[in-house]
Amino acid sequence: DGSTGWLNSNSSIRYNGDYLKDRTLLLDGEAYLDVVTDEKHPLSVITGDVVVKVLGTKFNIASYNDEENVEVVLEEGKILFSDRENKNSYTMEPNELVTYNKKNKGISTEKVSPQKYLSWKDGRLVFRNDPLDIVARRIGRWYNVDVEIIGEVRTDLRLRATFLDENLEEVMRLLK
Repeated sequence: DGSTGWLNSNSSIRYNGDYLKDRTLLLDGEAYLDVVTDEKHPLSVITGDVVVKVLGTKFNIASYNDEENVEVVLEEGKILFSDRENKNSYTMEPNELVTYNKKNKGISTEKVSPQKYLSWKDGRLVFRNDPLDIVARRIGRWYNVDVEIIGEVRTDLRLRATFLDENLEEVMRLLK
């Protein structure tokens, strides 16, 4: 149908054989999607916890099994975000981040700069005021390594950095 998408590392996507009639994607991990408008056949992205309904738009969705939150960032267009039980739903506008907590099943929203969340598809690892535990988890996923923080993790320590095609050793050297 002309829609395009990118899958982040450790991610997979599945769909039925006749995608043009049933535009349903099953996502495990993270994907950026640029969806062509088809009002008769809206796209649904289903993860273990949420459903995102799309007519035509550009957005990023991160839903990793080992993380407690699902994050959806809308770059342009409009999408309907809801949990799998349809108890919580929210119509997103551009530049919004919706975070769904898998444990308490709550939704929070905030205005953001989408580029922080979309930069991975362009080969950039971007941190903007991110806590150390998030930085460690994203570096681990990016380089397919286990990152262990030894010692006390300061909750007030926030990092800001952009890495483009840096190897792991260089990233660790610069962060230190």
